[in-house]
Amino acid sequence: MEGTRLVLFADYVCPFCFLAEAVTSRLDDGAVDGAAFELRPAGTPLPDLDAAWLREAWTRSVEPLAAELGVSITRPGRATRTRKPHEAAAYARSVGLHAAMRSAIYAAYWQQGRDIGRIDVLVEIGRSVGLDPGGLRVALDIDQWTARVDEDEAWAAELGLGGVPAYVLTTGDESGTRVAAGIRVGLQRYEELTAWMERNNDI
Repeated sequence: MEGTRLVLFADYVCPFCFLAEAVTSRLDDGAVDGAAFELRPAGTPLPDLDAAWLREAWTRSVEPLAAELGVSITRPGRATRTRKPHEAAAYARSVGLHAAMRSAIYAAYWQQGRDIGRIDVLVEIGRSVGLDPGGLRVALDIDQWTARVDEDEAWAAELGLGGVPAYVLTTGDESGTRVAAGIRVGLQRYEELTAWMERNNDI
């Protein structure tokens, strides 16, 4: 299937999305594109990260998977919204630094314990990957890239995605519209992911 591309719908506060990012980073450069998906958009309650069920899920699922994948991860101390991180990544896309910014935002939250919902924190993260800090701050202050986040989330709704990480194989039709060639939801190990992609590429 010529022109097939993998799109990873994910949210920065989802530990399985962080692990998915680590897995997909092993694919060839440019083989993966990121798409925004807010698990807790404005108007929905933020979780209590000290809740017993979340602690249990962390011990039972997240830590073993991270160890299996060789990824360092720390249980976060704060819950936050992710509209601004997604906007920051969209800004980075416009200057060719989308993958670097995405990875840096994940690391800031899951390895450094930083509050990625704050604009000043995102500006510093952007500076670390080579973004113009002034340009990024202005873009975040005026919601310049929020429409791109809305577009991603509208596409996720169109595809019927109810959770992340979600992997969508896309190709273009004659008009250039993205068309789903295959969808998987839930963390995929590298061998599972590449085998699935190869099977779909043979269609």
